[in-house]
Amino acid sequence: MKTYIITGINWNREIKIDETLFDTHLDACIEAATRILENSSNFPEDEDLTNILIVNEKNKQNHVMLSTAAVLRNAGKYAAAEVFEQ
Repeated sequence: MKTYIITGINWNREIKIDETLFDTHLDACIEAATRILENSSNFPEDEDLTNILIVNEKNKQNHVMLSTAAVLRNAGKYAAAEVFEQ
């Protein structure tokens, strides 16, 4: 298990991901971001989502930029994804 950091414009979250389940670093990053946004109803009102999420393995400089809309779709939040696609 490795710890991934998902960063938004004014927040960040950490989550542990079993990277052996994924073929690539990108796939593990997408899963990490998806799991965070699946629980997005737990975000305080002062934390915002923008069009881009940044994900990296903790203590590494292997950053990946992801479309928030794509991650929301992966999480099954299609209506929320449409807001970011307009």
